[in-house]
Amino acid sequence: MASEVQKVPLIYVRPDAEEALAASEAFLGIMSTRRDVAQFSGEPVPYPLVVNAIATALPGLSDASAVSFVIIADPVVRHQAAQVVGNPGIGAAPYLVVICAAEDESTAAGVAAGLLLASVHMAGLVASTIAVAEDAADALAGTAEDQPARLILGIGYPAADAEVPDRPRKPLAEVITVISPDA
Repeated sequence: MASEVQKVPLIYVRPDAEEALAASEAFLGIMSTRRDVAQFSGEPVPYPLVVNAIATALPGLSDASAVSFVIIADPVVRHQAAQVVGNPGIGAAPYLVVICAAEDESTAAGVAAGLLLASVHMAGLVASTIAVAEDAADALAGTAEDQPARLILGIGYPAADAEVPDRPRKPLAEVITVISPDA
């Protein structure tokens, strides 16, 4: 039987509507430049940027123990991981971050990944996301059997000649359905 989690008061300051909209639009503007980048410069990245990105992902999780992270900084292991997942470009990334979660915690892993990607982008870094469904990735990352690897992110600075697909984003009207009594 799971133990009861102690509750604490929420610390929340509600912004006025104009401040909220301005903050939302500013964040949208910043995040609209985020792209999945598979070519890395190999330049060193300050380790605290990666740790801060992971720390940013934790508060959003209702159960922080549901997800764990493995940081792979060893260049030999990074290149082995790149071969295992079939993405040689991530081998040049100074860090690979493996997001691990139990089978029934895929939502928590998704929330963590989204927050981690946003934090990496806000720090001026790029990331490449690779879905993982292979036992070899677990062996490379040393993940626990009860929390296998779910996603690998290559994190670093983009290569000078990095390219991204020239695909327009879908219009919001194509991806949003509103269910409302006014509709």
